[in-house]
Amino acid sequence: MTAIFKERTRKEWTDFFIATDIAGAPAFLGADLFDDDHAKVRRLVYDEAQSDGTSQRLMGTCIKTKPDDEFAPPAAPDVGQHTEELLTTLAGYDAAEMWCLGSSGAI
Repeated sequence: MTAIFKERTRKEWTDFFIATDIAGAPAFLGADLFDDDHAKVRRLVYDEAQSDGTSQRLMGTCIKTKPDDEFAPPAAPDVGQHTEELLTTLAGYDAAEMWCLGSSGAI
């Protein structure tokens, strides 16, 4: 099978499957999925700004509720970004307890 599949490019095999009505899909390796025409047309690829000023290319969900839906969730929080908020609001720590945790290096 490997020798047979090496005879054509991924695009040639995809076109062949479509033309002959055969169920098949390309296999992607690593970041080459970002260059796929189908992924681009479906607007699955997006760039997300990171807190350090860089950008990271990501793949969105293929589930769409409307044809023009964009998938661009907010960036994940930095480590410790919400620690103080969680400890004060959810755990009920007061300023003195927060100071103790900070001065001891726990947070």
